[in-house]
Amino acid sequence: RILSLSDNNLSHFPVSVCNIVTISELDLSCNRIAIIPKEIQQLKCLTTLLLHSNLLSNLPYHLNELHKLTTLVIAFNRFKSIPHIVKELQCLRILIAAGNRISAIPEDIHRIQTLQVLDLRLNQITTELPSTTPDLLSFFSLNIHGNNLTDFDMRRAK
Repeated sequence: RILSLSDNNLSHFPVSVCNIVTISELDLSCNRIAIIPKEIQQLKCLTTLLLHSNLLSNLPYHLNELHKLTTLVIAFNRFKSIPHIVKELQCLRILIAAGNRISAIPEDIHRIQTLQVLDLRLNQITTELPSTTPDLLSFFSLNIHGNNLTDFDMRRAK
């Protein structure tokens, strides 16, 4: 089941949605949502969560209860870093976090062993890439287009 509430004027996450436990894809993109409530953990069948173009700056710890979540889109929000909870999502294959305020790629991002696509384009990444970058590239696609990198030296990586 797919529920799309995108391109509305929602300022709050509609908690009643969490009562529809059979939803596999939830699209709340292009709204004004700033907080994801803990009730989201009730959506045990959720595989795709589209939250791009909102006002989010963090994600709740309860997201780790979504054991089937494979796609998370948090692009064009207010994240300054990749949320820690993302690394605990056991089935995550696609993470799109483009157009935020992210300044670095976490050293331990490679711990998401199921990750296939990491899109960090149009952020504020200026620091060197993690030493694990070669490991990352063997697992997935990394897009860091449009950042502020001043150097890209793979020789510094392990």
